[in-house]
Amino acid sequence: MAPKNFYPKGGFVFREGESADYAYVLKEGSVEILKTSADGDLILATLSEPNTIFGEMALIDGAPRSASARASVDSKVDEVKQKLLKPIFNGCNDEFYEMWLNKAHKYYNDTLFKK
Repeated sequence: MAPKNFYPKGGFVFREGESADYAYVLKEGSVEILKTSADGDLILATLSEPNTIFGEMALIDGAPRSASARASVDSKVDEVKQKLLKPIFNGCNDEFYEMWLNKAHKYYNDTLFKK
């Protein structure tokens, strides 16, 4: 993990649509996960529990970021490089990986992206 990164209140950790090189671990503060719409920003979740991991789905599925992450108060986060996540799935067969990925997508869609 890289050293803690500081994000002032209102600062973006990442933005919807960006490519991803890192997942993040919240160390201090609070981060909002949000989507932008014609009506403005829709806050999907507010993360405030230390050691919460966020931003990992774009590393897992290779798609652009599906939401933005913005500090709701001054916050510190650690970066986790994609290459550190890959060993978790090394040695797993493709069927297991696809099953896990489908469950992760379903969880995110059912919990975060439901209106």
